[in-house]
Amino acid sequence: MLFLLPLCLALAGCGGSDSAFARFLQADARPSDPSARVQFGRGKLPGDFPGGLPMLPHAAVLGWQRTTADTSLSWELVYEAPGDTSTATSTIRDGLRAAGWQITDTNSQNGFQQLNVSGSGANAGDTGVIDIGPAVTNGRVDVVEEVGRDR
Repeated sequence: MLFLLPLCLALAGCGGSDSAFARFLQADARPSDPSARVQFGRGKLPGDFPGGLPMLPHAAVLGWQRTTADTSLSWELVYEAPGDTSTATSTIRDGLRAAGWQITDTNSQNGFQQLNVSGSGANAGDTGVIDIGPAVTNGRVDVVEEVGRDR
């Protein structure tokens, strides 16, 4: 999970097209399931991204990845927003609770906060991890959201 953060941060400063972004990430993203299909994008979330996952105010989507397979569907999102880790974590926690997501576990390491989440209602069966930590740019945070579901 956190291994994607440095990669996406490096890509954020590179610019370029979505296809260049996709080619760069393909080596890490190739799943072992032959039915899997991977799509990449930047700037705007895919329409089927799970609802109710909070996004910090004034966030800039650095990139996303959606993996579709016969047996599962998953999304990874990386974005950056103004703020500090503590305030961002609190805001995300409040947003998760308001949207019916449960925080099942937490972890803190090297300035990053990790929230394991489980969906309910429209997101029942979805599980994921949200990592929040300081960005390269002072006064900003990076957030990585990974969510998946069985089909």
